[in-house]
Amino acid sequence: MSRFSVAFAVLTTPALLLASAGLVAAEPPPRPDKYFVPFSAPQNFIDHARYFKEEAIKVGPYKIWSINTPNGGIGNVIVIEGTDGVVLIDSSVGVEHATRARELMRGLTSKPVVALIYTHHHADHTNGTAAFVSREDAQSGKVKIIAAENFMRENERENGASGPIMALRAGYMYGVLLPPDAEGTHYHIGCCGFTVTGAPGFIAPNTLVPLDKPTEMTLAGLKFVFFHTGGEAASHIGIYLPQQRIVFAGDEIQGPTFPQLHSLRGTRPRDIERWFGAIDRMRAYKADYLVPGHGQIVAGADKVETMLTNYRDAMQYVLDQSVRLINMGLTPDELAETVALPKAVQVEPWGIEYYGNVHVSTRNVYGGYISWWNGDPAELGPTPRLEKARRTVAMMGGRDKVFAEAERAFFAGDAQWAAELTTPLIRIDMNDWPARHLKAAALRVIGYKQTSSSLRGFYLTGALEIEGKVDPAALQRKLAAQIFAAETEPSETLFNMLRYRINPQRASGKLLRLGYRLTDTNEDFTLTLRNSVLQVQTERVAEEDARVEMTRKQFNQLLDGTLSHDKAVAGGARISGNPAVIGELFAVMDRPEELPTPNTSLR
Repeated sequence: MSRFSVAFAVLTTPALLLASAGLVAAEPPPRPDKYFVPFSAPQNFIDHARYFKEEAIKVGPYKIWSINTPNGGIGNVIVIEGTDGVVLIDSSVGVEHATRARELMRGLTSKPVVALIYTHHHADHTNGTAAFVSREDAQSGKVKIIAAENFMRENERENGASGPIMALRAGYMYGVLLPPDAEGTHYHIGCCGFTVTGAPGFIAPNTLVPLDKPTEMTLAGLKFVFFHTGGEAASHIGIYLPQQRIVFAGDEIQGPTFPQLHSLRGTRPRDIERWFGAIDRMRAYKADYLVPGHGQIVAGADKVETMLTNYRDAMQYVLDQSVRLINMGLTPDELAETVALPKAVQVEPWGIEYYGNVHVSTRNVYGGYISWWNGDPAELGPTPRLEKARRTVAMMGGRDKVFAEAERAFFAGDAQWAAELTTPLIRIDMNDWPARHLKAAALRVIGYKQTSSSLRGFYLTGALEIEGKVDPAALQRKLAAQIFAAETEPSETLFNMLRYRINPQRASGKLLRLGYRLTDTNEDFTLTLRNSVLQVQTERVAEEDARVEMTRKQFNQLLDGTLSHDKAVAGGARISGNPAVIGELFAVMDRPEELPTPNTSLR
């Protein structure tokens, strides 16, 4: 593997998966029988899966359908038949799910796809596009791919910058590794469906709508109104069909559940005020039908208004009460212990915490409005975690006394205290398998009680990790590959991702400048390394140390490790200036073999 491709290994393209790496760690010691926790789940959580039956839901008398969870995938595909073609809204979470949606669509209409609209940049709404649209038709403009004007910027900021760790945390939250017994069989994602994994088929938009005003378009003979909402995601748009009085809400209505005002998988901050303001803009249309991006539709103007009103009021309640209590001096943990939804908005299913969680959201409000810091100066520079664990355990009488108390708490029904007590033991000694098995059992007890799929996924997958049954690094590589594929991303995104791989010790004192020219796309980029940061410029700079001219296809092959610079030159690429600069620049970047295991629960 060339130095260049090594630098990109953490970008997790499929070719960079380690052949020997599975998703399960080396065989751990067996779990003692006394820590076996029988499966259980709240009945309303099990029953809630009924909202995610694969079906084509017709919207009133119109030739419009919402294809719900095709192939179990978590993103719906909305089919709108016009006079001379079909307009789609969103494309599901992967090509195989979109392919199933296409099969169902062809049972409804034979007209060609003339446009596809992205409500926002999240992968469960964009990753299946290649099943409906060829890249050639998108590039030529024959098929419109429509999105907000900030779509690609937000896609890069979220899926590019923090994509690897976000993918790993998503794997936990969405229960990707839960075993195929009752634990996995009775698991579903409370907003959306069953499966988050899928082959990447994203195609970049070719038609952008402005953020500052509504935009009207006629597509397939039908009038569409696009308006920026920007709540659940900054790139989010709503769509309104005035002749049919239908609002398409995307993830501003996050499915049949209380929404994730903050996502534990990782996401850019969500502006709750903007989010419920977006819903108010939808309410202003007085629609007869509401079509979310997940789950069932809502039919009837009165029902739409009631549902939207309660949904936005639940959001505003969490925000307003959190701010109220913040101003009284409550800390994030105290907010989480205090704020609870009023009964009036706890209406099935939209006001029940099947996906989002109030106590998670309140902590995020604190961080967004005040700080990460709770106000106690002792917590500004706390004792390092490992040292704190050592001192605490010693103060409590040593490992055996702490473990005995943790086990007593577990069998007395206090799984939370047991989990907390075993945590410093494991931090001190990762090979303390009795403590690991006890903590895993405690997490399983807590997890089985959850109606929120997000919490359930983290607890149960966390238990698997602690038991040594999950390889987080391999899981990260597998899942991140689904949200990133070099051939689907703009060139600027690929270069910018290099910024987050600079090892500051190796880069210290270096001043290098390397230019790239992608000859078939007529793009110029300059990479400047100085002060241990990498500046990416979308232009040629005169003072280059070296310059590489190649096609975008060759550049993609560099990223996946199938082509070296030397082989690229043999295939027609050109290098001018000092070629040693190429190796010197990419040598300062993180190497896969040096990276720590990205444990989530085993810390």
